[in-house]
Order: sequence, then structure tokens, then C-alpha cells
Amino acid sequence: MTEDVQKVTVTGEKMSIGKRIINIYLSPVEFFKNLKDHPTWLVPYILTILVAILFSLSTKDIMLDFQKEAIYNSKRIPEEFKDKAIERMENKSDTRRYIETIGGTTVSLTVILLVAAGAFWIMGNFVLGGEASYKQMVSMYSWVGMIGLLESLIKLPLVLAKNSIHVYTSLAVFMDPSKYRTPLFMLLNAVDIFTIWRIALWTIGFGMIYNFSRGKALSGVLVLYALYLAGSIALATIF
Repeated sequence: MTEDVQKVTVTGEKMSIGKRIINIYLSPVEFFKNLKDHPTWLVPYILTILVAILFSLSTKDIMLDFQKEAIYNSKRIPEEFKDKAIERMENKSDTRRYIETIGGTTVSLTVILLVAAGAFWIMGNFVLGGEASYKQMVSMYSWVGMIGLLESLIKLPLVLAKNSIHVYTSLAVFMDPSKYRTPLFMLLNAVDIFTIWRIALWTIGFGMIYNFSRGKALSGVLVLYALYLAGSIALATIF
């Protein structure tokens, strides 16, 4: 493969959904060549939300224990409010928990999709001087989200077996899980198998759609990820 990603003007017929699901994992170059001319986003968006809801509902009791522990250990919540906060959490009906899980997951993942696609679009069109549509960026980000789907399906049985949300596939595995909100932990957790896979796919897709060189595409992706990571660490430090 040459340094410059070759401009694709004809990609043939639109891939079937089944072939796209296979190729995003096994043949991403072929996949993104086709996605450039035939952008779609709904199927991976729905699958990602469904698996995220499954993960949340399957681990709701584990998450409740984790949230209660976080409240007890928080230095920002006044002591007199901690018991009341935990009591409100414990008194929620199952129906309310299901509604909050389904609604919250759907809304949060939708916002993340739209904002992240916008960040890629701004980077590609206005910072790096390329030309692509917002829909193409929504499609790219949505399909790369299929990596998260696979990640959830792999981690779910591990979380259930361990009875803890502290399951990592990153360098954070070597740290004390109680330090999960520290900057060092978050930096080490960013060096993750699935995150590296996402970055590789974003780079391929970003380069293919914008006709950027591999280096130019990677630099744009890394800048965006660095901004995201810095923002996440800043928020964790503040709150």
C-alpha cells in the first residue's frame, strides 16, 4: 500500500449489511472504500445501542454497588447527603431502572455519535483542508463503533464472573482499580487493545473518505483522541 491513500471514484455496488459487518472487522480497507460512496449508519447505531443496553441491564446490580461505593468514598459529597443519595438509588423501582437505562443509553450514545462525527468533520474539512460530508463522518464513526460492540460482548462474561466492573484490556490492568479516576490510571487505560483497534480503523476510514495520506489521517485522529483524553482527565479531576 502506498503512502497516499488512492482516491476511489468507483466502488461498485453497495455492500450488503452482512458483508459490511464482516468487512469492518476483517477487511477494513475494502469496507471504507465502499462506505465512502455508500454511507450508511443506522444498522451499527442500533446494534451498538442494543448491546450497550444488554450490558447495562445485565450488570445493573454490579453497577449499583459500584455507584454506592463511589458515593461513600467521595470527598465532594457532604456526609449528610451520602445516605440520602444511596437510599434514593436503592428505592428506585425496576421499571424506572429499565426506563433510565434504555433512555439514558440511547440518548448518550446518540449525542456521542453526533458530536464525535462533527469533530472528525471539522478536523477533515476545516483543519486539514479536505472535503467530505457530515453524513460520511457519521457513517464512519458509527461503523467503527462496532468494535465497542465486540468489546462489550467479550467483557460482559468477565464482569459477571468477577462481579466487578473493573475489567480491563489495557495497561491499567497493572494498577490498583481503586485509582480508576486518577490521571495516571486514565492514561494507562487509554493504551487499550480495543482503543488501538479503533484508532487504526478511524485512520483508515478518515484517510479513505478524505483521500488523505496515511500520516495525515493518523495525525488528525491522534489530535482528536488526545483532546478527548485530556477533556476526560480534566473532568474526572474536577468532579
